[in-house]
Amino acid sequence: MNSYDFDDRLFFTDQLRLVSSELSDRTIPAMQKTHTDNNTTSVLHWLRQLLSEQKLEPSQILEHHFRSCSINPIDEIRNRTNKVSFLLADWDADLISTAIKLYYNLLETILVAEVKRLGHTNFNTLLHHDKFHLGLLACAIIIVVICYQMDMSFSVVLRKLDLAPFDFCKTLCNAFLLRPSPPRLVTAHLCKIEESILESLSWEVDSPLFSHIDESQQTILADRLKESGTPKKLSQSPCSIFCTPQKVINVDETVNKRMINLSVELFLRKVSLLASHRIRTLCQDLKLNEITAKQVEYAFIYIITQKSDLIKNRHIDQIIMCIIYAIARVNDIQGVSFKSITEKYLNQPHASRQIFHSVLIVGEETQNIINFYNKIFIIALETFFMEFLDPIIPEGEERIADGFIDPMIVRVKTAKPKVGLAVRQVNSFTGKILPSPTQNKGIFQTKDINSPNKRTFSRRQLFQDQDEEGQQVSHKKRKVEEQN
Repeated sequence: MNSYDFDDRLFFTDQLRLVSSELSDRTIPAMQKTHTDNNTTSVLHWLRQLLSEQKLEPSQILEHHFRSCSINPIDEIRNRTNKVSFLLADWDADLISTAIKLYYNLLETILVAEVKRLGHTNFNTLLHHDKFHLGLLACAIIIVVICYQMDMSFSVVLRKLDLAPFDFCKTLCNAFLLRPSPPRLVTAHLCKIEESILESLSWEVDSPLFSHIDESQQTILADRLKESGTPKKLSQSPCSIFCTPQKVINVDETVNKRMINLSVELFLRKVSLLASHRIRTLCQDLKLNEITAKQVEYAFIYIITQKSDLIKNRHIDQIIMCIIYAIARVNDIQGVSFKSITEKYLNQPHASRQIFHSVLIVGEETQNIINFYNKIFIIALETFFMEFLDPIIPEGEERIADGFIDPMIVRVKTAKPKVGLAVRQVNSFTGKILPSPTQNKGIFQTKDINSPNKRTFSRRQLFQDQDEEGQQVSHKKRKVEEQN
């Protein structure tokens, strides 16, 4: 692929479409890279063509929709656009006008599409929804920044508008309704923005996402996300997301009904499918089979719905790598170490060494991914991963639940040797073993390391007297390292 090209493999179909794709250039800082003259000319031509007949005021179509509301929203809308003009005071006046024109154009495009979809023209709730309008204004500003190669990141735009990345993600997909369609360069940048929101920005500690993943939502979200086959067709239309954010659904086809937050389900579905693509790529590179990949996907869904605190101020790739290591340990898969995982991870187009070298531990303290795994991750998920230990089942038998391979059932005749889930820390992933902090830290202990058939579990020690490649570490060597 050429720079700025993106992989067209979208993970959703029809109504549920994932904008995010994998870009070939992993280092693109959104909206801050120099483009060729041809690309610049092309995107500016598109923007000027799009707004050639657009005025700096709402069109007659928009005014008609405004008058249809119980209270005309025009004053609120003008107050917002005036506020945007003030926030962008350091911009050229023509650029501010272009952003506001684009906002009105996008708003009209959305309402026309909603009229065709719903068959009515009453958008009272939507047109009075502050975050909906702020999201559209952010889209308009960001597109102008992209087209004019301005030195402003999208995160700065969101901060100026006091808009959380999670809330912005609800409106981002509407930019693709514009006609004529955005050129490839604009699309690539918007894809990269959505990808960064899905993988990390919406998981920051102050994100409104966490207030929606409460106990009443956890189980039902997990069940919905585990459904296999074609993803459930959830509408991304603004009316569905902003006007009817919750929906009553049947549970297990019984009379039991539960409320589900549609915007959260839509967001987590996008996250899980982005993660699924990365998981399968990484598992393929590590030569792990389909069942293992399914187990990793299952564990990822469990974590984002049941243990979402583990992702706060962290990156989904950090969670994925830890899951792969833990699944490999419980299934006794040889040759899967953090060193091999991180090496293969760097082959992915979005990868960065910073992801596994700097993982939040507590407060603002960051350490490498092995420390995070040992100190935080595996301690929180010990019981969960123990359920993945292979059972003994008759040859040829397998259990499939709702088309999803049960991660607790694997095609084996005999149980595999059980090994500890923790890993000795390796300095900068070079293979040098660091001192083992075993005192009062653990939950697992492996006895008789050299006799696999005699391996047993106890709940006294998390760290093993061996490095992650299975090499025995002598007490003498450990003493030398501790002295160093």
